Amino acid sequence: MKKIIFFTILFSSKVFSQIDCEIPIPNLNINTGNNMTVMLHSNFISSVEFESDNPFLIVYNNSNELVLGLSLLGTEDLINGSQALTIWGDDSITPEIDGATNGENLIIRIVDGVKIYDVNQIIQLLNSGQTSLIDNLSYSSNGIKIVYSAELTLNCIGEIYGCMDENACNFDIYATENINCVYPYEFYNCSGNCLNDYDFDEICDELEIFGCIEPMACNYNSFATEELIYDESNNIFCIYPNQNNCESCSGEIDGSGTIIYFDNDFDDICDTVGCSDFSALNFNPFSLIDDGSCEYLDLVNEKKIEISVFPNPSKNNLFIEGNMSSSIIEFLIFDRFGNLILKKNKEKNNNLKQRLDISDLTSGFYFLKIQVHKKTIYKKFVKH
Repeated sequence: MKKIIFFTILFSSKVFSQIDCEIPIPNLNINTGNNMTVMLHSNFISSVEFESDNPFLIVYNNSNELVLGLSLLGTEDLINGSQALTIWGDDSITPEIDGATNGENLIIRIVDGVKIYDVNQIIQLLNSGQTSLIDNLSYSSNGIKIVYSAELTLNCIGEIYGCMDENACNFDIYATENINCVYPYEFYNCSGNCLNDYDFDEICDELEIFGCIEPMACNYNSFATEELIYDESNNIFCIYPNQNNCESCSGEIDGSGTIIYFDNDFDDICDTVGCSDFSALNFNPFSLIDDGSCEYLDLVNEKKIEISVFPNPSKNNLFIEGNMSSSIIEFLIFDRFGNLILKKNKEKNNNLKQRLDISDLTSGFYFLKIQVHKKTIYKKFVKH
């Protein structure tokens, strides 16, 4: 009867050298007829001192081209210290030879980490309880044979390619050739979590930006992630205007704002601050000082501004997309200290998506300032 066997082998993410020490890979789709069962006696398995955690025994035909069976020899895979091995026989339905044939000598090998051993001088346990020495194990359809002991001869030593650096995220204890180590980003562990995060706000302590986070303060810093405390009484470093003294804020929101005094004629009557443009919707005829608050009726202000920045975190390119992309004037990138790092005008196209090359930036937190006509939008992003 025709059977189809599906077999999958996991090599614990190890890549073996295929040059000096080739390890055969089992056929994943094998048409089989009648099979032979080989019992691996506990006496045989216990006599082998394995070096790896996942050794296995593999059987293939005499031409070393066709894998005929495989059995795992790890401690957790054994049954009372023994193991059964099924050797796949050739079927009579398909014309190609895809299994063992009667009387064919079988080549048996054990793969233990990077070492491959030939199994020979097999002592077979007979039904009578006696043993018999054979040079080679031969296939017999529907047969059952018991391997009581055998001699192992080192065939070759292969190589396992993997990361050998214990500090890397993908360190492989079994690797013998170092390749493709992966390391965490600065200030993060391999799981993407901060190494130091005193206040558990998911912003690494080294990336915290201290400043005034009170929007009503003149030195409000929209980039700040942590309040700046300047004395032992936990007083917050924020400065506020006193309207009774004709004081107001200069308007910056990057922490550089100051108090401005509005009484230019020193008559103890505060100068009126507001929109002084008569063409604006909110024109104030009594305003002596224009504070930049003028509002105009145009297509930009009729639509709600929705802008997204992605991917975030990003490594090479940062994309800005939204319904106002065609009205964007320029982009400015600031570091966590408020220093201007990059300034770029909008690309001359009508695309809703704009691209910023941030590949030259160092890893850390940054702030993107997007100027849309008379409106300003701030977005935070992380550079990996």
